[in-house]
Amino acid sequence: MNTAQATVISLEGDGVYTTEAKLDFRQQRKAEIEKLLSEIPLTRVPALPPLSGRAERIATVKPFILAMGQQFDNLSPEIIQAVIKIESNFDAAAVSHKGAQGLMQLMPATADRYGLTNAYDPQENIRAGSSELSRLLTVYDDLPLALAAYNAGEGAVKKYDGIPPFPETQNYVVKVLSEVLTLQTQKLSALALASISDSVSQPTN
Repeated sequence: MNTAQATVISLEGDGVYTTEAKLDFRQQRKAEIEKLLSEIPLTRVPALPPLSGRAERIATVKPFILAMGQQFDNLSPEIIQAVIKIESNFDAAAVSHKGAQGLMQLMPATADRYGLTNAYDPQENIRAGSSELSRLLTVYDDLPLALAAYNAGEGAVKKYDGIPPFPETQNYVVKVLSEVLTLQTQKLSALALASISDSVSQPTN
């Protein structure tokens, strides 16, 4: 797998994206990410509203996210969690106006592809959604394109030979990438703090 640098794009409370720093980003090369971000307009979008009990909801589904991240070689837990946040904000009962269901907002055809009988069951929804993401990453070998296909469909990606020029899809790709990088920042910070704590606790001669 490729590990490269990528620009962090953060969504502020008022819905404005801002560039912060550069961090390691799994599965993407620096040039590809920076080209993508230079081509997609960072428009003002509504910030996600807070969801009552979201921390508890995240804690409940975290084991399923980690299990799927371990099952698929081309999919990290951060990608899965980022997609869930942007798709449903961790609301297992979410239904879109297009009929997408559950945490990862699966369309009925996608649910059928993976034998999903209850799209509102968190574990099964994450299993099917992660399987679809992994399949798309295998098809495109490119995270932004896989995300675009997840949002707009493979037909749209093929028609435009890349990320479709739909504001919804373009913003979706940027928001998911931004969330992945935010989660990776948190993970790196936690690892750094743990390392510092271990060093301090070690006895000195």
